[in-house]
Amino acid sequence: MKSEAFFLRFLWGPRQEAVEKCAERVNSFLTALKAIDRTFFKLHKGNMKGKHFHVPIAPEEITRWLHEGVNRKDIGKAVIPELGYSVTLIFDSDDSFITLRINCGVYSPWVTNVCAIEFPTKGRTADRILQSDTMIRIAKSTINSWNPDHGVITSHQCSDLLSPKTSLSEAGWVTYLSGKHRRLSEAPKQLRIEDVGDGRLFIATSERFSSRNSDHMKSVFALSTFLISDDPEVL
Repeated sequence: MKSEAFFLRFLWGPRQEAVEKCAERVNSFLTALKAIDRTFFKLHKGNMKGKHFHVPIAPEEITRWLHEGVNRKDIGKAVIPELGYSVTLIFDSDDSFITLRINCGVYSPWVTNVCAIEFPTKGRTADRILQSDTMIRIAKSTINSWNPDHGVITSHQCSDLLSPKTSLSEAGWVTYLSGKHRRLSEAPKQLRIEDVGDGRLFIATSERFSSRNSDHMKSVFALSTFLISDDPEVL
């Protein structure tokens, strides 16, 4: 049977920030992840295999990575500042890889800021990380570092079953809604709820999530239905 493939995706709207501020947020996030699990101790930049860095990273190094991740015009190669900065980092564990992708400092209304993680599907690292308490800690670290509008930790299998029309209407194992959501107090109460920052975390189950578990999916569907009704892009 195919292993469930989990990912994290947290999003926020236009937010113009200097590259130094973005680098500060990246370092804060990496340091928080390192405190959660030893897998997040060592990494390499996506296109720099063989050259590893240990967390925390020197701020000037992260700043350089972000500068390398700018978008440029096809003609003249001028930087497109409203598209912000991006970087892909890969954590090397003893039996798998974890990919972290960040796009930040974006202030174009057409492109979204995002922090995304692809978790391993099997092995010792997956067994250790893919637990409810660990997922919640990672979600809280993401919120504290990036101040997102919305976020989810879910599996590709769960996402396929839900088929959300927009990223704002996707729910999962762990779902975050900031205070920007108009009807936050009306969200389903059958989920475990924790206040974080100005928003709330909704946890579908304290067990290891499975899209094949009908009880787990029942909670996710309930929250997804609420998000669809709260999403002006869907209505």
